[in-house]
Amino acid sequence: MLDKSIWPSNKPAVIQLVTYSIHQPFKLPVSTIKTAFDGLHPKLEKYLNVVKYTDKALGEFIHYLQNRDDYSSTLIVITGDHNVFSKSKYAEFGITTLTSYQNPYVPLLILNSAETGRIDFQVYQTSIYPTLLELLGMTKNVWPGIRKSILNVDTLSAYNMQALTDYLIHHNYWDI
Repeated sequence: MLDKSIWPSNKPAVIQLVTYSIHQPFKLPVSTIKTAFDGLHPKLEKYLNVVKYTDKALGEFIHYLQNRDDYSSTLIVITGDHNVFSKSKYAEFGITTLTSYQNPYVPLLILNSAETGRIDFQVYQTSIYPTLLELLGMTKNVWPGIRKSILNVDTLSAYNMQALTDYLIHHNYWDI
């Protein structure tokens, strides 16, 4: 749907795509379900199929972007809003043992960025906004966010706002 009338080549744009396929109840058309996972809890099997479906769709979208004239100037950010396997949901999915990752994480992939590398330490969703500002060269923004960019490792640990972040999220601060 992102043809040249919606997003003309070489024109700056911010496009946000939201997928709900990885949210419960994990429903997909039967024709798209390709994998059977023997012995898994039915809800976990549905989840794994929607992950596979979403990964395939993301791959097709990235391939589309790579074939555009303006790919080299396109920043691609892929993230989630929460992890489906919060500690309270493990039993619901038939998971009785936890891995070494005791806390739920969300993905953050930034493709086609001038900065490359891998972050091997825990960061928070509230770091995404300042990170994107920095990647886009917008460091003198009116509101820089409540955390620091994940690209500033030196200041990131000294700028621990986890208590504030948790309060804002868990006490519905943003609900007006």
